[in-house]
Amino acid sequence: MLSTSLSLILLLAGATWVSTNVIAPASVYAEPTRVDITLDPLPNETFELLLRRAEAIARAATQRSFDRDILINEVNVVIAARNQDNLAPILNLKVTRTNWRDRPDPKIWSTYYRTSKSLLNLEPAKPR
Repeated sequence: MLSTSLSLILLLAGATWVSTNVIAPASVYAEPTRVDITLDPLPNETFELLLRRAEAIARAATQRSFDRDILINEVNVVIAARNQDNLAPILNLKVTRTNWRDRPDPKIWSTYYRTSKSLLNLEPAKPR
């Protein structure tokens, strides 16, 4: 009787393990993704124009990330600029898929680093 009960318990435990680990699909977890982009300013490009270009690139990178993988639930695009030997972040766009679907505007979801203008020496020359 004891061996029958033990066999029944082992059989039920095995059936439970098989149904949860083999038959049922594995849990799928949504994941965030990060995209790092470095831009070089174009000749005579002002910091404001560089920011507009960065916004357009961040928008495209965000959309491309969501389109490429349906499991991605959040995108973080970090855009830095390089001028001479200086490298500084100028924009960070962080958004969830739901928020991006509702309002795909990089200006809403971006953090701007205005101090990078002076770090990158992109301020206009002051007249003497």
